[in-house]
Amino acid sequence: MLKTWVRPARPEESECKQRLTAARERLEKLQLEVKAAGLPVLVLVEGWGAAGKGSMLGRIIQNIDPRFFTVTSMSAPTVEEGRYPFLYRYVKAIPEAGKFAFLDSGWMDQVVRERLRGELEGKAYARRLQSVLRFERQLTDNGYLVLKLFLQISRKEQKKRLDALADNPDTAWRVSENDRWQNRHYEECKEMFGDYLQATNLPGAPWYIIDAKEKKWCEVQMLETLCSAIDTARKNAALAVPLLQNTFPLVSMPKLAQVDLSQSLTDEELCPICRDESRDRTTICVVENSQDVLAFERTREYKGVYHVLGGLISPMDGIGPDQLALKELLRRVAEGTVQEVIMATNPTVEGEATAMYIARLLKPMGIRVSRLAYGIPVGGNLEYADETTLFRALQGRSEI
Repeated sequence: MLKTWVRPARPEESECKQRLTAARERLEKLQLEVKAAGLPVLVLVEGWGAAGKGSMLGRIIQNIDPRFFTVTSMSAPTVEEGRYPFLYRYVKAIPEAGKFAFLDSGWMDQVVRERLRGELEGKAYARRLQSVLRFERQLTDNGYLVLKLFLQISRKEQKKRLDALADNPDTAWRVSENDRWQNRHYEECKEMFGDYLQATNLPGAPWYIIDAKEKKWCEVQMLETLCSAIDTARKNAALAVPLLQNTFPLVSMPKLAQVDLSQSLTDEELCPICRDESRDRTTICVVENSQDVLAFERTREYKGVYHVLGGLISPMDGIGPDQLALKELLRRVAEGTVQEVIMATNPTVEGEATAMYIARLLKPMGIRVSRLAYGIPVGGNLEYADETTLFRALQGRSEI
């Protein structure tokens, strides 16, 4: 895409100012419509080092109520994040309904960096792309507006900006070795960027290449693209594809909460937990969604495997047993290796009903079914505990 991209003609200064004012005012009005419609808007801002991603985001969010947006600047994965599937840290950044989430560099930056370093090649790179494509499809099929912007500047312009930043003591820290390496290997990086853009240019989440040479013109393009995307997404809300007309058949995608952890967050065939042969496969911990799995893994104490239900029984919401992954659970138990099933649903009416329902299904199979203990939280005060919590704490007391 970058090889064939043609820089758009910049309008006259007076027209540019007029369009910028109009776009800012339009976004101020659209944020209220986004809120009212419950439309979650995820904006990925990618591009070259020193292309102005952060400064442009700073300008855009000035037109949005601070209550309605978040901005996340993604750096290299930490050691802790490296323990989780590739997309874990990005999943945490997706917006709530009716709000905006802006990512200053997202999963594209990580994928391309790893490929440039030789860490992703051949089948591993292909799996990573498929992971990205599945994730973006899940988002758009579940009503998210995914807007992907790539800020393009020339090699000469990039070097000029990096030198200017480095010469100023107040901004020298912003110039990283990766930025310098990128400029020295501009053509190689351009080819890698172009390959990624082409491979992930989805109908429901297409790429928009922004001419970032001049700040005012860059802001105009970004604001107009964002406003146009919101307008189109709202008009096409009933379609499977929010940005473009759905002119080809699409396979129905499941709700995010119903997607198994190994299929929704990782680019491997199985997630790290499922691949780990040291896990105790005689114990299954049943949870509502994939996020609960991550919560248990942070404790580093549970050594068994998991089963994600994809929800809880809730007649008020029209969710019955047939809409949960219960058949799959029964099939796993019937294989004969499982000895205990731990019910780790939330201690709510729905969570308790679901746990009791599953217990009745499993006990005739001779399986031990246990429930997470209830009680006083660490650091809690008995004076403020309710009667039910104290009662459960007494029932679940253990010898010391």
